[in-house]
Amino acid sequence: MSGEPAKRKVPSINIDRVEFPELTWKSDGDVANGLTALYKHAEARAESTITWYLRAKASKSFNSRALRLLTILLGTLGGLAPILDSAGLTGWLPMGAEATEIGFLLLGLAAACVAVDKLFGFSSGWMRYITTAMALQEDLSHLRMDWAATMVRSRSRPLSTTDILWQLERIRAFFDTIDGRVMQETRAWIAEFQTNLADIERATTDA
Repeated sequence: MSGEPAKRKVPSINIDRVEFPELTWKSDGDVANGLTALYKHAEARAESTITWYLRAKASKSFNSRALRLLTILLGTLGGLAPILDSAGLTGWLPMGAEATEIGFLLLGLAAACVAVDKLFGFSSGWMRYITTAMALQEDLSHLRMDWAATMVRSRSRPLSTTDILWQLERIRAFFDTIDGRVMQETRAWIAEFQTNLADIERATTDA
C-alpha cells in the first residue's frame, strides 16, 4: 500500500554473490559476447560490494555518533558536578547524593561509552567501510574508462587478439583488486578485534 512507510533494508551479513556468466569462445561473436559478459560481471561484483559497505556503514555511523555524543554529554556533566555543588546548585542531586560521587559516576559512564565504541569497533569500522567503498568506487571508475577506450577503438577496427587478451587481463586484475580490498578490510577488523580482546583480558587480570 502506498500509505505504508518504506521498510529500511538491513544489510546482510555477507556481500551478495554475483553469479559468474557462462562463456563460450567458439566464434568471434562468442568472444565479443563473452568479453562483454565478463565486464558486466566485474561491474556487478564491484557494485554489489560497494553497496554492502555503504549500507553496513550506516549502523556503524549511527552507533559511533551516539556513543561519542553520550561521551561528551556525560563527561561535561561529570566535570560540572563539583562546580555546581560549590555554587550551591544542588537541587538537581538525588536525595543524599554527593556531587563529587555523581561526577565520578558520570565520568565513569563517559569512559564506558568510549570503551564500548572501541570494543565493538563502531568508529573504526565506520571509517574502514567508507574508505573501502570509496577505493572500490575509484577502481570501478578506472575499469569503466578502460572499457570505454576499448569500445572506442573497436569502432575503427575489430579488436585484435592482443586487445582481447589485454582486456581479459584487466578484468582479472580487477577481480583481484576487489578481493584484495575486502581482504584488507577484513584483516584490519580481525587485528583490531584481537587487540581489543587482549586489552580486556589484560584489564580483567590486572583488576
